[in-house]
Amino acid sequence: VADGGTAVGAILLRADLPGQVGDVDDFASSFRARTGEVLRLSTPARARAAGIFDYMHEGQALFSLTVERPAQADRRRRIVEDGQRMGAYAVVLAWLLLVWAGRRSDAWLPWGVGVLMALLLPVDVLPGFSGMASPGDVLFRWIPGGTLARVALVFLALIVAAGAAVHRGGPGRGPPWLAGGVAAVALTGLVTWFGGAASVGFLAGEEVGWVGYQVTMAAAAALVIWGALWWGRGGGGGRGRALLGVVAALGLGAITGWIAVGTPGAPGWMPLLWCVPVALGAGAVGRVDRDGSGRVVLWGFAVVLAGTLTVPTAWGQRLEARIDTATREMERLGTGVDPYLRFLLERLAEAVDTLDAGGAPPAEMLYRGWRNSGLAETGYPVWMTVWTSDDQLWDEELRIGMGGADRPVVANQFLESSRMSDTVEVRRFDSFEAHYMAQVPISRGRVVTAVVPPLGTTGAESLLGPLFGSLGPTRGPPPRLVPLFEAEAMRVDPTPAWTRREGGWLGERPLRMAGADYWAHIDVPVSTLPVLAARGALLLALNLSLLSLAWWWGAQRAGASEARGGVLPAVTSFRARVTLALFAFFALSNLIFGSLAYRTIAGASQRASRVLAERAAQDAATSYYDLGRDVELLANRVGVDVVEYKDGELWEASVEELVSLGLYEGWVPYPVYRSLLSRESLAETTTTALGQWEYVTAYRRLPDGDVMGAPVPLQAGATALQSRDVVELLAAAVLGGAALSFLLALLVGRALTQPIQTLRVASERVGSGNLGIRLASDRHDEFGAVFRAFNRMVRRLRRARRDLVRTSRRTQAIVEDAATGVLAFDAQGVVTLVNPAARAILDLPIEVGKPLPDAEDPAGEFVRWMQTYFRDALGEAALELQSGDRRVRVRARRISQEGPLAGAVVSLEDVTDELRTERILAWGEMARQVAHEVKNPLTPIKLSVQHLRRAWEDR
Repeated sequence: VADGGTAVGAILLRADLPGQVGDVDDFASSFRARTGEVLRLSTPARARAAGIFDYMHEGQALFSLTVERPAQADRRRRIVEDGQRMGAYAVVLAWLLLVWAGRRSDAWLPWGVGVLMALLLPVDVLPGFSGMASPGDVLFRWIPGGTLARVALVFLALIVAAGAAVHRGGPGRGPPWLAGGVAAVALTGLVTWFGGAASVGFLAGEEVGWVGYQVTMAAAAALVIWGALWWGRGGGGGRGRALLGVVAALGLGAITGWIAVGTPGAPGWMPLLWCVPVALGAGAVGRVDRDGSGRVVLWGFAVVLAGTLTVPTAWGQRLEARIDTATREMERLGTGVDPYLRFLLERLAEAVDTLDAGGAPPAEMLYRGWRNSGLAETGYPVWMTVWTSDDQLWDEELRIGMGGADRPVVANQFLESSRMSDTVEVRRFDSFEAHYMAQVPISRGRVVTAVVPPLGTTGAESLLGPLFGSLGPTRGPPPRLVPLFEAEAMRVDPTPAWTRREGGWLGERPLRMAGADYWAHIDVPVSTLPVLAARGALLLALNLSLLSLAWWWGAQRAGASEARGGVLPAVTSFRARVTLALFAFFALSNLIFGSLAYRTIAGASQRASRVLAERAAQDAATSYYDLGRDVELLANRVGVDVVEYKDGELWEASVEELVSLGLYEGWVPYPVYRSLLSRESLAETTTTALGQWEYVTAYRRLPDGDVMGAPVPLQAGATALQSRDVVELLAAAVLGGAALSFLLALLVGRALTQPIQTLRVASERVGSGNLGIRLASDRHDEFGAVFRAFNRMVRRLRRARRDLVRTSRRTQAIVEDAATGVLAFDAQGVVTLVNPAARAILDLPIEVGKPLPDAEDPAGEFVRWMQTYFRDALGEAALELQSGDRRVRVRARRISQEGPLAGAVVSLEDVTDELRTERILAWGEMARQVAHEVKNPLTPIKLSVQHLRRAWEDR
């Protein structure tokens, strides 16, 4: 500024970073995401736009902020996309409400609407599907807008509908062999359909998209196999045939994968072999129409069979696409005519002209032009230069994938003609340093040149240098050119030849370039068989979890009884609880081991990156003066980026273009600078993050007081240790350990619950009256003691029942011979016992198992009295009946006085003779009383007479 100070702008704006960096969370990115407008920060002299906002300091403009507003078409497209997104959300919400409030009578309606919604929704605006919505990547025939996202959503909706349909109707009865044949033919057509829909670039590109492609294929195959199993279910061949079907599918998948790696690509007839596991499964899956757990197992069986087909098939397609891509790259080697490269350079010229008109700085203009033109996705190296209006003077340069090569000579040979013609020119050369060159005249007499050398001649594996090299497109090792001597014969056929070797495939072809003959080599690496097996296991687990979750959700929302009455009891049973507890115990240790191992590997990766950075910084500091303080030469020697800081501020870097783009740290972190400046330490390391991109920087103090920095990405250490393969092997080992833990838990749970199951069955048989059962008592564990106690209990019960039968027979004989009538009733008044005396006394045809029949008096009075007795729920009652010249006494008493009223016992006693005897006894008693009353006055009379006689005699 005017007073000699320095104005520093905070990092509010970032360059157009590669997408792999992720969200850098800066203000400009957030502002652009919300409004679609782009903020540009530049010096006041470079600001050229309609609206400029200057940052003033004491009357001086320090920075200028310009706002680039999108075109009307872009703004309209953004508004339409926002409206489509909100409409899609509203439709999905309405569908969820329809599913939630649906009735069983219209159970098919919500799922049909879901499939229709999947066919019509704008999937390109939905989160998670936009990356798979490009018709140039995958385009399916016979489906409207048949992108991968559309097809994935359709099959997801069909799986949910299939889960909802499990409770409607039973399975078919088709022959298993016919079901397997139909499924095999359908799977063959399905694989062909998917293979014809995906482009070579998509299959060979990012692995995330390929995984989505494989999962979608697995979903479609699972539906086909599930339908075949459902229709062709046999009579239930047992678990052995189902296990044999899974083993057969795994074996076929391994064979298919082996053929796909060695061919490359699997033959188109391979899916026909899946008729065997499907037929075995269709003949083995039983009880599907009787419990819900069988239907869950049926779907899981279908997903496993589908995964064993789609994983190796999709992998074979990917390997074949990678080889096709490498073949095309080999065909692009040399200096032949390349129409596609010419087209990209013309797009680069348009992008540069547009950016120059918008006032972009030179470095940003070159970098954004490179990205917007499409050159960044193709892997072409390019040397871009902005030439001033003065002849032979350059203003800015950007070297992409050129390593330490010198500027091509042709870059400044046609500058004057380009300024005079004022038109874009694209030239082709037959030179080792230049294949094509584009010259773009821009404002103020400047010219932008972009020189693309022949592929394979730069020796650089990275487009953005060692630090940000892996941010470019996913690529294998670069092609290698081996010069041929005159005595070596050159093969006439220029077609690339591929040979299988350890570690992958090797492609070779002869090449003539710049008057010399070369032999071109390119490698397509293939992982080892253990790593491939680990990836296959992880993909199978991914398929099983995602597709089963969708199926289960459909079953739950449809209110299927299988989801509640079949699965939940199976999960909440004692055996299930024991199995889950054991599985949790085994899996927890396995998970702890896996997490510790992963953290160890991650720590080793970071330590390796730190060691690499420290060693590079030490080597660079040692060779600093030997190489004349040339940081570019230092970077070439140590193999990493090198940056130099003066007074804590970034001064120079091995890749100056990245300095202009702001990808390096502008200052040494203050704690590091203070530690180095105070000589507390000779070297320091820090970890820096740029979005999702992390790297380690080792700082070392130079003798002149400057600071040398060596940034190394964390992925470099991971690459050195091949951590991805190790992590995948570890994940597969953890997954396999979890599977083995679950199998062990099942076996242990079965071993624990089998004796309980045996005891339950024996108890049920004893309860049904079979007291002759006896459990094996030769076990020497706790269950042996339980079984022996059970046998003793059964013997006592058998003895008690024998005594009870003997007593019952004696009681029955007594009741039968008793003169008193006895009747027994249950709680409903049905006769359960009657003896002959009761029939004789009542003179009624009473039958056991039936209520009392209606009758005339006097027996009818007894019947009505009993009905009243049961209706009023009386406990105890009595009645006397007159039957002709006989008198009958009735007593009724409940069998149980506690709890609910049970049956009753009624006694009938003929008391006619008893009444007669009582009457005679009553008359005798009365005579005795009369005689007593007569004798009472006679006694005093007698005494008086005796007294008178005695008195008379004494006179």
